Amino acid sequence: RDNADQQKALRTSARQWFGKAHQADANDFRPLYHFAGASDGGINQNLINVLLLAHNLAPQVEDITVRAGQALLFSRQFDKARQLLLPIANDPHGSDARDRARELLQTKDIAGLSAPDLEIDAD
Repeated sequence: RDNADQQKALRTSARQWFGKAHQADANDFRPLYHFAGASDGGINQNLINVLLLAHNLAPQVEDITVRAGQALLFSRQFDKARQLLLPIANDPHGSDARDRARELLQTKDIAGLSAPDLEIDAD
């Protein structure tokens, strides 16, 4: 973790392997999810597309939906983020994902949020 060059190389290698895994089975959401988790922390449209595809393959996985919503918020695509996050925020059973979705939906202005606050991290 202390060696930025090594970390960048490992993330690049991981993304390549997750890309190959996705090519091997395009219906498996996990390689896409982990591909996003191996990103450099920057949020761009490609990362959003990967997360949305993972969400479409596995809409029942709340963590993917919340992370896609976070990325959409960061890219200022508020309506799309709201569409993803509202069903989770209204879950009557409660979960960490529900709490995070509610927190994100209450964000009036994301200008004060930094990239680490919205970092995609597929632990």
